[in-house]
Order: sequence, then C-alpha cells, then structure tokens
Amino acid sequence: MSAANGTANGTANVGVIVAELTRLVVHAPERVIDIAVPSDAALADLLPALVGHAAPEGTSLDESGLEHGGWVLQRLGSPALDEDATPAELGLRDGETVYLRPRREQLPPVHFDDLIDGVSTGMGERSDQWRPEFTRRLLLGLAVAALAAGFVVLAGMDVAGVRSGVAMGLGVLLLLGAFAASRAMGDAVVGTVLGVLAVPFFGLAGWLVPSGPEGPELLGARLLAGATAAAGGAVLAVSAAAATAALFAAVVLVCLLGAAAGIIGLSAGLGPSETAGSIAALTALLGTFVPVISFRLSGLALPPLPTNAAQLQEGIDPLPARAILTRTAVADRYMTALYGAAGLVCVACLTALSAGSGWEPYALGGVLSLLLVLHGRGMTSARQHLAVVLPGCYGALLLPVVGVWADGAAARGIALAVAAAACAGLVVAAWHVPGRRFIPYWGRAADLLHSLAAVALLPLVLIDLGVLPALREMWS
Repeated sequence: MSAANGTANGTANVGVIVAELTRLVVHAPERVIDIAVPSDAALADLLPALVGHAAPEGTSLDESGLEHGGWVLQRLGSPALDEDATPAELGLRDGETVYLRPRREQLPPVHFDDLIDGVSTGMGERSDQWRPEFTRRLLLGLAVAALAAGFVVLAGMDVAGVRSGVAMGLGVLLLLGAFAASRAMGDAVVGTVLGVLAVPFFGLAGWLVPSGPEGPELLGARLLAGATAAAGGAVLAVSAAAATAALFAAVVLVCLLGAAAGIIGLSAGLGPSETAGSIAALTALLGTFVPVISFRLSGLALPPLPTNAAQLQEGIDPLPARAILTRTAVADRYMTALYGAAGLVCVACLTALSAGSGWEPYALGGVLSLLLVLHGRGMTSARQHLAVVLPGCYGALLLPVVGVWADGAAARGIALAVAAAACAGLVVAAWHVPGRRFIPYWGRAADLLHSLAAVALLPLVLIDLGVLPALREMWS
C-alpha cells in the first residue's frame, strides 16, 4: 500500500480486473493516493481506511466529515458509488481513478459539448448492451435447439431397433462430452448442458424397448422403462459433469415420478387421466418433505436432543459462519430445484386430468390447483413461490377452458363472463393486496382451506380410480 502526491502512476493497466486486490487512484480534497483494496469487501468497510490515508500529515478527515454528512466515493461525472457494494460488483478496474468527496459536495455530472458523444455515453451505460457472455449463451442455446431438433427426428424414425441404438449411443457421447467439458475444459456450464441433454436420449432408448399391442399396459411399460433409463442417465450425468447437483436431483425426481406412473399404469391397466390423479397426490405428499430433503442433501444436520444433563454441554461450540451460509445457499438451491420438478409434474398431471371424462378428474384437478396456490403462501423465495403457484394457476385456467370447450355457445358465454369478472377482481387485488397487512382471520381461513384441500385430495383420487364406487357396490 503506497501513498503519493500528484497524479497516480501506472494507469496503463486500466481495464485489467484483479481477482483479489484492486488498485485505485483516489483523489482526496488535499492529496492523491494510490491504494490497493480488497475486491470482495464492501465499500462501507473500506471508506474509513481510505479517509485515514487521504488525510495530510498531522491532520484527520474523520472529524471534518461530521460537518458534511461523511465521505463518498464517485467516478468523475457519475453519482456516488453504492457503499453496500464491493469494488468487483461496482466494476472498479485496476488503476481506475475515483474521487473522495464530502457527501454534501459531490462532483456534479459532466455536461457534454457534443451531442454524439452524449448519446454514445448514454447508450454505453445501458445494462442491456450485447456482451460476449450473451454470445456464449446464444451459441449454447442454438446447440440445444439443434440437438432437440435431432431428437424429434430420431423419435419419428420408423425402425425401432435403429432408434434405440442411436439414442443410446448419442446419450453416451453426450455424457463423454459433459465429462470432457467439465473436467478437462473446466466449463461446468457446458458440462451441465450436455449432461442434461443426455437424459432424454436415454429415456427414448428405454421407451422403445417394450413392444406389444397398444393399450394402457404398453404405455405404462414404456413409461416405466423410459423413466428408469432417464433416471440412470441423470445419475451418470451428475457424475460426469460434477456440478449443479440440485438440477440433476430435480431431473431424477421427475424420472422417479414418471417411473411410478408407469408402474401404476402397467399393474392396474389405468389410463393417463386415472394415473395422473395418483401421481398428483404422490407429488403433493412429496412436496411436504422437500425442505427436509434439501436440508439433508446440503450437508446440514441438527444435533440430537439431549437425554441427560451431561449431554447439555455437547454441541455448544460456535459454528463457522461462512460454512453455514454456504450450506444454506446449497439447501436453498435444492429446494428451488425440487419444487420446480414437482411443479412440472403437477403441470403434466393437470394436463392429463383435463383430458379425462366425467366430473371426477375436473374436481381432482381443481382441488390440486387450489392446494398448490395455497401452499405457496408461506414461501419467501420468489423462485420457489412461482414454482408452486404457477402450476396451480395453470390448472385453474386450463380445466374450465377444456370443460366448456365441447359445450355450446351458452356455456362459452358464461365462461367468458366469469373470465372477465376474474380479470377485474385480479386487477383490483393488484392495487390493494401487495404490501397490505390483513387481519389474522384471513390467514387462519386460508390455513383451514389449505388443510381441507389436502384432506380432500385422497378421497377424490380414490373416486377417480373407481375404488370408492366399487366398495359401495360391494357393500350394497
């Protein structure tokens, strides 16, 4: 760390971002200092040291800062830098010049004497400028689209044996590519993308193995074989990519629920609508265990409860903050991924229920949608909240539309009126609900309705499967 009067030297290195330290040229009111600061420390933590080094010999800027509200750092012509952000987050580059100014005497914005220069500066400061990272994402997206098109072509081929072998071979090649990208090239993103792309090819290879006459049994066998092969591919993919374990855990969960659907269809000979009801209930049940599963997968563990006085002194040592916070972030990623997987399965179940006949699948789908919407009330994470609530909203929109689609104009007119009334009600709610504190009775009513929907799900599944009508006929 060095300090010198005059203009900072060594500014030829501007533009080189240092991973651990960032060297800044700080123009204080009475001197100029050249100082290296940590790139990952908040600016508020660095300001006291900067103010101390910027003071001339024998003086102090701390007391003078009380007269004008403290000190701020700013670029020339820009507002004061965010004190809660780090130099890396603020984009401060090695050798960049900043100004230490009193809070009440900040440098005014720069006026442009050339219109073209002003427009160019304004456009360059926009956050939506095309960057090399966007080019990388676009190319990866095009690679995924190209392979998806190849998957569609492969699935539409006529020769089953050739399709199964080609799908298995492509899955193995994608796994090898994921291993090479993640381990050899050190690119976990590409390794994850290739690993995820391998899963549907393994699923297609397993789907094509069973053969026989068309029917619920063949559909269940194919679903079981395809989901099992896809789950195995996902396990191999996470081993090859060695990254984003939460994403692959979500893929495995979807595959396992698909395998459960195949077992139900194969053993009971049920169609997609009846099978979807059972899987929806199973998914709702598993959703209650997602926080516990995520807690375990993240490596966190609660100490056992003490059973005697001596055990009260066990496990009382302070826990390392950084390790706990890191594990907490991992648990949050697992929760987001697993809730997202459960939401996708619920979307598939609601779609299958909408294709059923009779009132049973629609009643089951309506209760499931209500359960999902109410279940998202207590989630503070925006992603987890949307992963649960959006499938419920999807079912609430899909089921009425499909239900009145085959009816006459009168039913469609009633549905249109209900949709218009719902739109008006939601607009009014958007004005008044966000940020408003409701009386506890509303929360208690929502809790009771949530519990009632969860309890009603099981008998509706049994009715949809025909179990309760069969028992009634048997006892009558």
